[in-house]
Amino acid sequence: MPQGKTGHVLITSRNQAWSGLAASLRVNVMEPSESVEFLCRRTGEEDKETAKLLAEELGHLPLALEQAGAYIESAKKSLNDYLKLYREYRQRILERGKPFTDYPATVATTWEISFQKARELSSATVDLLNICAFLSPDEIPRELLFEGIKGTSEPLVASLTDPLIFDEAISILNTYSLIEARIDAIMVHRLVQAVTRDRLKKVEQETWFLAAVKIINNIFPFESNDVRFWKECAVLLPHAQVLIAHFDKYTTVSIDEYSRLLNQVGSYLHSRAEYSNAEPLHRRALEIFEKQLGQDHPDFATSLNNLAGLLKDQGRYTEAEPLHRRALGIFEKQLGQD
Repeated sequence: MPQGKTGHVLITSRNQAWSGLAASLRVNVMEPSESVEFLCRRTGEEDKETAKLLAEELGHLPLALEQAGAYIESAKKSLNDYLKLYREYRQRILERGKPFTDYPATVATTWEISFQKARELSSATVDLLNICAFLSPDEIPRELLFEGIKGTSEPLVASLTDPLIFDEAISILNTYSLIEARIDAIMVHRLVQAVTRDRLKKVEQETWFLAAVKIINNIFPFESNDVRFWKECAVLLPHAQVLIAHFDKYTTVSIDEYSRLLNQVGSYLHSRAEYSNAEPLHRRALEIFEKQLGQDHPDFATSLNNLAGLLKDQGRYTEAEPLHRRALGIFEKQLGQD
């Protein structure tokens, strides 16, 4: 520390645990408007719409924005060309691209020391970060996440069922800026999520994705069409939607887990009269049941009824009635008239 009675000392650190020693000030990511302005000025382009899309993909992280600007400048690419390249080769770009500054690290390597430090302090931090990497980056409900983990038999997350180990994992990840922890929720930067996923082998990605699906399934209310559970469903909806959007990418996900999440989210959206969002989920569930279980299975009939009820509530009676009748026929055949 500098000696003397004048001046001030400014320390920059990814470690957030400084409040006992000094006044702390969090350095956040750029505002969306700042990100767009930076990219346009950095590249000399005026395509603000593409700059906005790219900034969102990069999570408005200054280092990532500078890295993108440097690549565009050196390779003589347009913003649109870089965006397409990033979406296809994200992992390689984050690992290899460097900004044209005195800062030597890439986006991927910036967090590597933090990853390693967190792992050394507690292996549970790795498990928790792996789960969060497959959820929506914003507002991961802390209490519900813990309850979901308690409800799974996955040996991967067994240590996190201990509330003290769970809290310790959050504390360590927060200290090293791998997450932002609040009293009721956890936030993870989308690029931290991307780097975390990219560090896993394909089979590991599938395993952790399924673990995340099971956890959200455990806590997504079964009575999702009941207004008393809407507040809870609304908190979990973004995470369920992220998982649903990536189901096809992870082929080992069990049919039971997939179809349950589709039905629960579909029923919630249906009950809120969000018919256009609910219908594709019900149709996808029906398609899976038909393919995996056959047309005579009671679960297929239940799925038929769910879709029929959605159509009926929209006044599409001529479409709904044959589905109801078909479901009734399956139930009578499989379960009898009584």
